Amino acid sequence: MTTAKPHRTEAISRVLLAGLAVMTAMAGCEHGGATTRPIRSPETEDAANSARYFFVVPQWLPGGASSKPQREALEQWLVQRAGGFTRIGPVRGGWHDGKDLIEEDSIAYFVVGPVGLKPVIETRVLGEFKQRKAFVVQW
Repeated sequence: MTTAKPHRTEAISRVLLAGLAVMTAMAGCEHGGATTRPIRSPETEDAANSARYFFVVPQWLPGGASSKPQREALEQWLVQRAGGFTRIGPVRGGWHDGKDLIEEDSIAYFVVGPVGLKPVIETRVLGEFKQRKAFVVQW
């Protein structure tokens, strides 16, 4: 059993949320004379039909195998479905299994894609990564 101190977990959450706010605000800003633009596909051209997604997938599958092949397939799918993705990178998080706090290493992603993508991402995480629950946030 691994335990995390509540104040540390809350601080990490605040840092992640601040980072997401910065990334969201940077879309369309100017740096050194160059303008950055979010990658768009025909499906995400209409801002009224797009949403932002933050989610994590495990680095290791149940049983200890690497999830790299599943992550690569997921990233290809995100390019096709949403026009791209941002792999934020390694993160560590925890969840309560009813008895203990379980901490795991994951990979975090940020995506701007069509509205309604959340249940599809959840289904992929549950099935391809063999998870009991999926952590997907949409706004």
